[in-house]
Amino acid sequence: MRRKNVRICLSLILAGILCCGCVAKTYELSTNSQESEENVHKESTLSTEESTFVDSSVEESQSISCEEKEKNSTENDGESQDSRESEKDEESAKYSDETEGKTLEEDSSSQEDEDMKLALADAAYYYTFYASIYQTRDKTTSLIYDETAFIKAYQGILEEHLEDYFTDISWIMREEGISLSFIPTQLLFPAGNEQVYIWMARCIHAYSLVEETYSEDEHWDHPDSLKPQFHCHTIYARQKKLPWNIEPYRTETSFLRILLYQGNPEG
Repeated sequence: MRRKNVRICLSLILAGILCCGCVAKTYELSTNSQESEENVHKESTLSTEESTFVDSSVEESQSISCEEKEKNSTENDGESQDSRESEKDEESAKYSDETEGKTLEEDSSSQEDEDMKLALADAAYYYTFYASIYQTRDKTTSLIYDETAFIKAYQGILEEHLEDYFTDISWIMREEGISLSFIPTQLLFPAGNEQVYIWMARCIHAYSLVEETYSEDEHWDHPDSLKPQFHCHTIYARQKKLPWNIEPYRTETSFLRILLYQGNPEG
C-alpha cells in the first residue's frame, strides 16, 4: 500500500514537473510570439517611417525643385524683362542721340546760314569801299560786286581762327574811355595780287569771330557802332595805324560818318 502511494506521489510530481515545463514552454513561446509581433510592428513602423521620410524627402525635393524652377523662371523672366527694357533704353538713347544729332546739325546749319546772310549783307554794303582802296597794278579793279565770288572766297577762309587774324586782342583804358585793342596779322592787309574778295572775306570773318568771342563781355556795348569802326580800320587804317582800337562808348552807326572822322566820330 505504501508502495502504491509512493508511486502515486511520484506520478503526481512528475506530472507537475511536466505541466510546469509545458507552461514554461507555452510562456516562452507566447513571449517569443509577442516579441516577434513587437519586432514586426517595430519593423513595420520603421518601414512606414522610412517610407514617410522618403516620401517627405521626395516631396521636399520636388517642392525645392519646383521652387528653383519658379525662381529660375522668375529670374529668367526678370532677365528677359531687363533685357527688353535695356533694349528699349538703348533704342531710346539711340533715337535721342540721333534726334539730338539731327537737332545739332540743324542748329549748326541754321547758324551757318545766318552767318552767311550776315556776311553777304556786309559784303554787299562794304564792297565798294574795299574795292576802291584795293587797286591792282594796272588800276583796272572793277567795282561790280560779285556775290558768287564773295561766297567762294568766304567759304574758303572759314577754317581760319581768331589767332590767325590777330597777334593780340585786349581791353585797354584810354583817355576817352575803354577800348578793344587789336594787333592784326598780314592776313588782314591787302597784298599785291590778292583778290579783293579774299581780303574782304577775311576782314568780315575776323570781325564775326571778335563779336562771337567778346560780345558777352561787360565792356561790349553799341555793337552797331563797333562793326563800322572795325571796318574803317581794315579799309583805311590798315598797317599805317596800329594798334586798331574800337570804342564801345561811341554811338555813331553811319559808316560814312565814321570814315569822315577817320574812325573817331563824335558821340
